[in-house]
Formats: sequence, structure tokens, C-alpha cells
Amino acid sequence: MKVEAWVFHLMTVAAGEIASAGDAAFIKQADGKVYKGVAGTGFVFIGKFAEDFDASASGALGAVDQPVNVDFCHEKTILWAANAGDVTAANIGSYAYFTDAEN
Repeated sequence: MKVEAWVFHLMTVAAGEIASAGDAAFIKQADGKVYKGVAGTGFVFIGKFAEDFDASASGALGAVDQPVNVDFCHEKTILWAANAGDVTAANIGSYAYFTDAEN
């Protein structure tokens, strides 16, 4: 099992989102993407955006999913374990299910 410690990390922000550094960042468990402060279920607060970004149609890259730096406010310990290959870094924040206790 591999262990990493994150305070800042590049996460995928959903197309159409616009935020400023310091705005609240939430991860949507259904898709693992980061969104600006939202009202609804299935979202988990993960920290704040560490930079301004514009993933809307008028942004530099257009309305596409983009990387954005997120400040987790407190160090997070990330454990990477062997899996069948269908769980990747892109699934961070999404639901995952364990099938055994292999380390």
C-alpha cells in the first residue's frame, strides 16, 4: 500500500464552473469532479480553491473539465491500494467498494 500526504492537489473541476481563489470547493461523489459551493446532496466539502479559474465557455480553454489546484486546509492522508484496475486517481471522491482486505 502506498501512502501520500496532500495539503494541495490538482483536482478536476467540472466544465462550466467559475470560481476565485478562496471559494469553497466541493467534490461531487457521483463523478469525482470539483464544484464551487453548492446546495444539494452528494457533495462533500474538501477545501478551498487555491487559484482563480474559468471553465465556462468564455474561459481560456472553453467549457471543458480542467485541472485546478485545491487547498485542503488540513493535510489529508491518501492510501493507494492494489485493485482490479478499475479504480484510478480520477475516481478520488467517488464511491468505491472494497472486495477484500488485501494490502
